[in-house]
Amino acid sequence: MGSVVLKNVVKKYGKLEVVHSINAEIEKGEFIVLVGPSGCGKSTVLRMIAGLEDISGGELLINDKRMNDVAPKDRNIAMVFQSYALYPHMNVFENMSFNLRLQKTPKEEITRKVNEAAAILGLSSLLDRKPAELSGGQRQRVAMGRAIVRNPSVFLFDEPLSNLDAKLRIQMRLEIKKLHQRIKSTVIYVTHDQTEAMTPCRPHHHHERRTGRPLDLFNYPANTFVAGFIGSPPMNLTEGKIVSTDNGLGVNLQDKITLPLGSSANNFNLQNGQAVVFGIRPENICLKGSERPGAEVYNAEGLVDVSEPLGNETVVHFNVKGIELVASVKTTQKLEDGETHSISLDMSHVHLFDSRSKLTLRK
Repeated sequence: MGSVVLKNVVKKYGKLEVVHSINAEIEKGEFIVLVGPSGCGKSTVLRMIAGLEDISGGELLINDKRMNDVAPKDRNIAMVFQSYALYPHMNVFENMSFNLRLQKTPKEEITRKVNEAAAILGLSSLLDRKPAELSGGQRQRVAMGRAIVRNPSVFLFDEPLSNLDAKLRIQMRLEIKKLHQRIKSTVIYVTHDQTEAMTPCRPHHHHERRTGRPLDLFNYPANTFVAGFIGSPPMNLTEGKIVSTDNGLGVNLQDKITLPLGSSANNFNLQNGQAVVFGIRPENICLKGSERPGAEVYNAEGLVDVSEPLGNETVVHFNVKGIELVASVKTTQKLEDGETHSISLDMSHVHLFDSRSKLTLRK
């Protein structure tokens, strides 16, 4: 296991700065994810840790040793790629043992390490097969096995599930989590998929948007970027301002509708007339009558613009007095486009952000 520290790490291509002073302390045995939209620089950060990209500024430490100028082969890291990077003419055993053979490791030790890794990954019966004879999930496990046999200080995963279908992604997500629980190594995992990021680990956004545990990022986003990125469907975000009503503070959305904040106003630092961004997650909007007991709700009439039946839920795009609100509705009722339905907004689960800084106003 190895610790990894990034101190004000910057990456530039000419005058273009693509990674902006990232700071992170990753403890031994921790599983951390770099998550963000495509093109945000997360794979570039991983490649700098691996030594495949030069660091333009700042320091990289692995096990308290400065690594900026250390060759990739001397960093004791192993990387698993999206494309598997298996040798097609070699069987599973030969692919997994390739690096050990390059290091002239004794044959008995190679056999032992490969067999141990194969047992962990469920590959013991596949050691004689070529990559072309394997499924996508099996190929990815071989790539993981090739990394495991090296016993590195740090595992680097660069979007390893992107080439798999939905069912295999779910399966491999769980297998990676179980693997980490067994080998307890330090893992840095890059993905653009926030579902992957929420499953095993502590996510980290490369531009210091927010670092924290998955459910904290989901329930208490620090800014509108995290609020709109973590969660599927993403949080509804609408510009508005705080107003005083007969029942306390409310939020007026684009001069079209005023929602009473009720007791949730006590969770935020608010002033009358303050410009805000109002947020509510789709799962906190439901059809009237199906709200949770005791919830502080605001009832409204919503026109169905588009509905997306997904089996266990229906994602519905409602138009409420000119405001678009996306709801994740648990119902067997078929909601037709153009219909009007009574909906309830759970006002005890709202989020408010400063309109200028986009930072949360939560106390």
